[in-house]
Amino acid sequence: MDDTLSEISSSSSFKYVKTIKIACGCYHSVLLSDRNEVFTFGRGNHGQLGHGNIFECRVPRQVAALRHKRAVKVSAGFYHTVVLVDNSAPRSAGSLSLSLEKLLNSQTRADVRFCVEGKELYAHRCIIYSRCRRLDDLITREACKGEELIVLLVPDDPLEPREEGKAKPGSPPPKSRRVALKVPEMSYDSFYKFIAFLYTDKLDLQSLPKMGHTRTLAELMTLGERFGTEKLRTMAEYLLKKSLSIDTVATTLKLSYDMHDECLKAHCMEFIMKHFGEVIGTPAFAELPSPILKEVLGAASKMGATVQDNQKT
Repeated sequence: MDDTLSEISSSSSFKYVKTIKIACGCYHSVLLSDRNEVFTFGRGNHGQLGHGNIFECRVPRQVAALRHKRAVKVSAGFYHTVVLVDNSAPRSAGSLSLSLEKLLNSQTRADVRFCVEGKELYAHRCIIYSRCRRLDDLITREACKGEELIVLLVPDDPLEPREEGKAKPGSPPPKSRRVALKVPEMSYDSFYKFIAFLYTDKLDLQSLPKMGHTRTLAELMTLGERFGTEKLRTMAEYLLKKSLSIDTVATTLKLSYDMHDECLKAHCMEFIMKHFGEVIGTPAFAELPSPILKEVLGAASKMGATVQDNQKT
């Protein structure tokens, strides 16, 4: 099957990912894409999936730790995975990425404006088309040739655009058209990072305050999921897991329920069980919905922990 060019169809996020090599272990599988990216799924009880935990994944998920590496071969054993990377040709941003970064939020040749929280963000449809087909489809549906499109991002669900101020039939097209695009509620900083990723293939959080990382990463995961940018979603999830703390784990756990992300949920539950006495004293934990609280306390009870004992410690 190494020479077979196949399409991963287990998740809509993988619609455009092509597999060129497949390796099968006893209870897990490893996929190598035509872009030298590695995806794994199956049982992960010995860490063989490479996602930083020991939980299973039911659909292929990119190995975030290898996202800057150029993988050329993959192999799977009973409880291990081996990936051969080409260090002579590392995957890097390169001059093209740096050049595109200069166009980010630049009015030069920009033909679409996003408006979030009253702030404007200039972008270019050709880049959006090449990097994010789902977003481009929504924009192109409302655009007319030769006019600038102003996209107002409004929180709503599901993702469907609605138009404001449509020109009358037979009248010349206006210089700009305003379209309201329904998206999950988010901050301007998060959407800016999303568009920046489309331009540069990088995720830079250094400009954000430390306390804002959790919210931004959560919103980037949501954007990645809704617009089919799996690499961004995987990177954001990887960083979110690394940034788990006593104060943030409850918020992240609720996010995992909202997104139906079993791997992130299991990672949060494991963290909570290890730091149960401290986590239950945080405001975020007290604000968890009753069904989530019930599941957490049930898991803690099975491990022999009690709320009273941990509140005293």
